[in-house]
Amino acid sequence: HSQRAALVMFHVSWCKACQRTFPTFAAASNAVIELEVPVAFAHVECTDDKTLCQRFQVQGYPTIKLFFSDDREPQNFRGHRSIEGFVRYAERMTGPAVRQMKWEELQKAMAMETYSAILVSERQADAFSPVARRWMDRHLIAAGLDELPEVSVPEGATLAVYSPAKQQWGRAGPGPPAASFYKGSLDNESAVQEWITMHRFPGIWALGELNFYEFTHSDRSAVLLALDGGAASEVLEAEIRSAQAQLKEDFVFGAMNGTHWSEELKHFNIEPSQLPRVLLSERNFEVWIEDIEHLRATSLTEDLQKLVSGAPLLRQGRTLSSKIFFYKREIWRTLNWAMANSHKPEAVATMVAFIAVLSVVLLGLVLIINTCRSGFPEDAERKRK
Repeated sequence: HSQRAALVMFHVSWCKACQRTFPTFAAASNAVIELEVPVAFAHVECTDDKTLCQRFQVQGYPTIKLFFSDDREPQNFRGHRSIEGFVRYAERMTGPAVRQMKWEELQKAMAMETYSAILVSERQADAFSPVARRWMDRHLIAAGLDELPEVSVPEGATLAVYSPAKQQWGRAGPGPPAASFYKGSLDNESAVQEWITMHRFPGIWALGELNFYEFTHSDRSAVLLALDGGAASEVLEAEIRSAQAQLKEDFVFGAMNGTHWSEELKHFNIEPSQLPRVLLSERNFEVWIEDIEHLRATSLTEDLQKLVSGAPLLRQGRTLSSKIFFYKREIWRTLNWAMANSHKPEAVATMVAFIAVLSVVLLGLVLIINTCRSGFPEDAERKRK
């Protein structure tokens, strides 16, 4: 019930992530005081105050929430857990939802932004404020649509999502700036919210540690291109850009340095020697698709079009049944390769190893079945007779 907003960290003493975050959070609190940003910083130790943490639905640690000075519901902090990240968040959330900015100011501000800017015309800035509050924690929102020299603004556009070159992927460095434009009325808040959700990652994003989570948890199916060193040939870049242009309503597109992310990619059956590879996430990464034979960077447009049309590619997840289907696919493909290359010593060795493993498994099943049967009374009775 304070006259100013409060950023509250819910934590527990045994949590390693909390131990790393808390000193940064405390330092950001001091910085906010020095800058006279009207946000109070506070913390709650959930071991000592379980009731309060349950009241605000704290399910993991640390959870950081912003409590507004008015009657708005608390909002989860989704930014970068650094001193700069906390301070910038505090400044943004206590400022106007829609900022008045000239092009030069927008360029300077975007140099510090992780995500795209949402731009509206100056005459509609006030009307857009209710929608802007939904996104202002992650996106810079400005009345700057009237002057956007880097991209061509179509006639009748009422709203834009703009991503500068530094956020975009290029085969040998930053790519060209990207933008999406909305032409409908801004009076329909639900339609505008839905459009922003669908289009807030225009172009092909250069993915890194700061934007990866938000990109893959944006309520969109995401095409992730794991590239060797993050670079690509002219031919491959043309294929990727063609796929993005044709299928941007179905997917968001991002590219990453597959060499840098090699350890993480191995969990998704992608080896450094196989780059470039494609990983597709669905349902905010609850489900993913990788297929070295049917989801390829070199034929990305064709393969994604087949997937949209219903191609039966294996959707993987964290369940046991998903793992079983994955290993079934890999074993089947290994056997097909071995039979097609039976003249090669390594293929013969693969076949021999498979037969040996299968024999051991079958023998084990026979032993288990016999052991189980011997425990039934009718079997024991038959043996006595």
